[in-house]
Amino acid sequence: MADHRMNILSTRPLSQHILSEASRLGFQIDTIPFIDVAYSASDETVKAILQMLDRPAFVVFTSKHAVEAISKVITDKIPDWKVFCLSGATLDAVENLFGKKSVLGKSDSAKVLSRLIIENQVPELVFFCGNQRRDDLLVNLSEQNIHVQEHVVYQTHETPVKLDRTFRAILFFSPSAVKSFFSSNHPDQEVIFFAIGRTTADAIKNHTKNKMVVAEFPSEENMLNKLINFFKEDESAEQFVKKIR
Repeated sequence: MADHRMNILSTRPLSQHILSEASRLGFQIDTIPFIDVAYSASDETVKAILQMLDRPAFVVFTSKHAVEAISKVITDKIPDWKVFCLSGATLDAVENLFGKKSVLGKSDSAKVLSRLIIENQVPELVFFCGNQRRDDLLVNLSEQNIHVQEHVVYQTHETPVKLDRTFRAILFFSPSAVKSFFSSNHPDQEVIFFAIGRTTADAIKNHTKNKMVVAEFPSEENMLNKLINFFKEDESAEQFVKKIR
C-alpha cells in the first residue's frame, strides 16, 4: 500500500511524542539539523558564574540551551536567582532547574520580556546567551539605562545540508537554522514555511516571499497544531483533510 502521508521537514530534532502524533495525523516529518549547539564557556565566564551562586541576582534566559549550559556549571548548588525568560521550552528548562517560584517574568517575545524587566525596575541583570544571540533585548534595556552583564555559555554553529528532495512544508525554530538552511537551498514557491516566533519569521522573510505560518507560542506542540490547522484549511490539501478526519 502506498504511503500518502504529507512530507514535512523539521530543521531540528523533535521529541518522539511529536513525531508519533504527527504520523498518526498523516504527516511524515523528517528531521535534519541545520545547526549544532556546543555547551562551552570560557574559564572567566565559569568563574563569574560560580561567584554568583552565593548571592541573589536577576538573570535572563532567551534560550533553553543557555539554561542547559548553566546546569552543567551549577551542579552542586541551585542559586537564589530571580529569572526572566521566554515561554515554551526555555520556561520549561528554567522551572526544571530553578523551580517555578524563581520565575519573575515570562513572555513569548524578547520585546515584551524587556518591558517586564523595565516594569519590575530591575537595576541590573545577567544575560546568559549564545554566541549568535539577537540584539533586541539588550537594545531595549540599554535605552532604559539598565546594566546588563552578558555571559556567552554556548556556541551555535551552522551545519548546512543541500536537500536532494522536496517537502510540502519546512519547520524552523531559530534564525540561525534559517540562515544555515538558505545558504544551501532555494525551495520552490509552493513550499510553506512554519516559524516559531516572530524573530525566526523575520529571518525567513529576509530570504523568501513564500507563504509562512507563525507559531506565536514557542513550543513544539504549538508548531504541530499550526501545521495541522493550516492544512485543514488549505483548499489544495482537501484530499489530505478527508483522509485524516
